[in-house]
Amino acid sequence: MPQPPDSTPQDILDRIDLSAIADPGDKIRECEFFLALASDESDLSRFRWLISAYLNAVYSYFETTALYAAVAFTDPESGEPIEDTEAVETLRNYVRVFQNEKKPYYVKTGAPLDRWVRRRRLGRGHVSSSV
Repeated sequence: MPQPPDSTPQDILDRIDLSAIADPGDKIRECEFFLALASDESDLSRFRWLISAYLNAVYSYFETTALYAAVAFTDPESGEPIEDTEAVETLRNYVRVFQNEKKPYYVKTGAPLDRWVRRRRLGRGHVSSSV
């Protein structure tokens, strides 16, 4: 049975706003931007805000990269996403990658940095030595 004209693969792709998909290269530039500003900042409050923005950009970079790696390829027969195993394993050297087997487009990351940041926020470390 032929598909209706508005449900061809090309029609579906035409309806997707590809500009909304984050570019990992842009995320790296965002990280560099906030880190450079923080590096030159002498006001403690502004420094904290910029480091917070930097860490959020880093988190976003890892999330985006993990998602790209998890659905890097498509099985030509089933249309199901196939992960780039090498890329996922490389990411796991830096962050924890959580994947939902039932929802392949659901990927979360958690970084070892999380524990370090929580300790600093609780006052268990010397903030000056962590900068």
